[in-house]
Amino acid sequence: MSAFAPLQRLLFPVWMLLILLNSFYGYHHPFLNWDAFPYTGLGIEAGHTEAGRPASLREAAQQDLIQAYGREAIDALNGANAYTRTVAQDDAAFESQLPFYRVKPLYISTIGVVGHALGSYARAAFLICGVCFVGVGLALWRIRPAGFSPMAWFVLLLVLLFNSGTRLHWMAWAASPDPLAIVFFLAGFYGLFCKPALYWVPVCFGLSVWARPDYMVFEAGLLALYFWHSRSLRERSVCLGTAVLLVVLYFANTLSHQSYPMVALWQQAILGPFAHTPPLQAPADFAGVYWQAVQLDLATIFTRPPVYLCFAALAYVLARGNPVHKALGVLAMGIFFFRVLLLPIYEWGVQERFFFMSYVVLLYGVAGTYAQTTPTRGNEWLRQ
Repeated sequence: MSAFAPLQRLLFPVWMLLILLNSFYGYHHPFLNWDAFPYTGLGIEAGHTEAGRPASLREAAQQDLIQAYGREAIDALNGANAYTRTVAQDDAAFESQLPFYRVKPLYISTIGVVGHALGSYARAAFLICGVCFVGVGLALWRIRPAGFSPMAWFVLLLVLLFNSGTRLHWMAWAASPDPLAIVFFLAGFYGLFCKPALYWVPVCFGLSVWARPDYMVFEAGLLALYFWHSRSLRERSVCLGTAVLLVVLYFANTLSHQSYPMVALWQQAILGPFAHTPPLQAPADFAGVYWQAVQLDLATIFTRPPVYLCFAALAYVLARGNPVHKALGVLAMGIFFFRVLLLPIYEWGVQERFFFMSYVVLLYGVAGTYAQTTPTRGNEWLRQ
């Protein structure tokens, strides 16, 4: 028996304790992001019948946030810039933003249920993120490639979540559908690549897209990769059916809420602040401003260490990995830069949750390559 065996048995409890403490801290000392405002309003709407819906969701959401976190903090949040000041004071402006947020129905309906029971929809929005972050921590531990040292995996996960470059532990502190979507993404990834359980992949990936529709892109890429390498007709059928399900869910969700992909975000978060135009009004030179934002985002990213670590991880996997690990590495980096094109919000850089899945898949590929084994015994193609 290894001298480190007793220590290794403590790694999982210690890891989950750190995750729980982070979520506990985040719930009691939340990072008050502005998205908490519309999500609280939509949670209030979801928690009431049509007859009981407040006349002004904006006022109801503001009052709920003030009761939970104090007027001073909420006034500072709403007064951050011209856009937030306008939306915080005008019902029509507030309602015009909601279609973009409505496309996360799983998160919103959960806020409605939990908020109704808790008595505060604002606190529910943050509580859900903290609880889901615990699920993220558990899922990250479970996807460790077979044959890879638990101690090394523990260290890598610590660096991934708690380093100052990515600050991914902040997901537990802010109101966002991402922890909820990531839990189901990781559960589906586990079913595909770690423990063959294809029956839960459609459910997990479907719920992930229902929590945040743009996750469809990465999940469709994983399904395509599995489809290409698998030789089983049943497995290929499940992958194809799941991909069709994700596309249907994506368009049913976005079209039913009249929130066409990224248009609202381009107008609100990118074009308005960047071009110094009034809120909700895009500049005439849409393409020019967009490409300038992309250039600024890339310039920001390439000044920070995480992107170089990602390239180093990709180079290692391409040099030594099996075909599946190589494909996962290429897919992860492809999605990384696709997100830059999709969301060129230059001031965020890489310190954002949107790149989390790329980081995790690259980490998985590096660990699996180093272990010189496959993460499952169920599929022979993974051991090539």
